[in-house]
Amino acid sequence: MATIKDIAIEAGVSQGTVSNVLNGKGNVSSDKILLVERAAAKLGYTLNQRAKALRKGASNLLAVLLPNIYDRCYVDFFLSFKHCAETHGYNVGLYLSNDIPQEEFTQLETIQAEMFAGLAVFSCQPCRQGNIYEELGIDKGNVIFVERRPFNGWNYIGFDYQAAGKSFAQRAKDGQHKNVCLVTDSLDFYDQNQLYEGFTEHFAGSRNCVTHHLQTDITHCYNHLLQFIGDAGTPDAFFISRNELAQRFSSILKSLWPDVKPRIYTLSSLFTMPEAGDGRYELNYR
Repeated sequence: MATIKDIAIEAGVSQGTVSNVLNGKGNVSSDKILLVERAAAKLGYTLNQRAKALRKGASNLLAVLLPNIYDRCYVDFFLSFKHCAETHGYNVGLYLSNDIPQEEFTQLETIQAEMFAGLAVFSCQPCRQGNIYEELGIDKGNVIFVERRPFNGWNYIGFDYQAAGKSFAQRAKDGQHKNVCLVTDSLDFYDQNQLYEGFTEHFAGSRNCVTHHLQTDITHCYNHLLQFIGDAGTPDAFFISRNELAQRFSSILKSLWPDVKPRIYTLSSLFTMPEAGDGRYELNYR
């Protein structure tokens, strides 16, 4: 099936213009409307029943775009979102980006083609790059960014990650740790950047503890942890931004260095079962 991008190329207009024409909104000239309609017809693009329903203001479809479905926090969010939406007469579609910006773009094109009435998204778009949502002509009033806020001025909901970072740092001080490592995903993500800022700010001027920072993810954490310990040694404690990363770190440490037992503290979903000895800061995604 032809996509909005295909139609835009064929018609020689922007994807935003195509989206506006197909959705029946926006101030689009008659010439461009004709170009888009001809291109759509040539490529065999037809509005499905969902699109027709949305044109009539009757769409009851919502979309959730997640990085993955193995992190419990995302599962908790989706299940809660779906339950709430369905009690109000909506249906919910689930899409995955795998934390790949281009895949997020592709999924957004699919969501647009299905004419969903609204979208909740854990975006993996870097903060300092262009706004692909505007490029696609997506109405900002129909989108809410969760935890990660790549663009200012768009709807956003999330936890106070600066406060979480400061709580991590205070826990390190209270535990009298002398050598600690903060482990996060990419600092391009708003929540991870805020956690890092809160953590480092609370340690500013402190001479009683050596701090390190490691950026990694589930796929690369094994090699990154080996390299880190080879370069800096094993810290007294790890403070880790995601429970799944904390579990992976714990498994690697127990396997390779069974006699070395640093404390592991992590942010985690409220409904995640902790391992013995781990310190958790619970976030209620539901």
